[in-house]
Amino acid sequence: MYYDCERIEELRKQGEEYVKKVEKREKGYRYQVNDTEIKCIHCGHDRFQEDKALLNSRGLSFFDLDWLNDSANIAVCKKCSFMHWFADPIIKIDN
Repeated sequence: MYYDCERIEELRKQGEEYVKKVEKREKGYRYQVNDTEIKCIHCGHDRFQEDKALLNSRGLSFFDLDWLNDSANIAVCKKCSFMHWFADPIIKIDN
């Protein structure tokens, strides 16, 4: 397969952008809840990975209706992996 110089340069730039996105995701993001930036209460780090978790109740679990339960917002510290749980939404403050 033959590529001209312009196509090779375009592929190189796409590759560099992809690597930057992956590095950023691995490093983690900064978040805030109710206008307060989240800091890890264990190690003080400010980079997290966002996730959600179901808050199961005995009644709904008994009737196999877990999907009706509320969910919590979780921020997992990228340095020490401590999990911070929030009822309010967490908002990413950098991209």
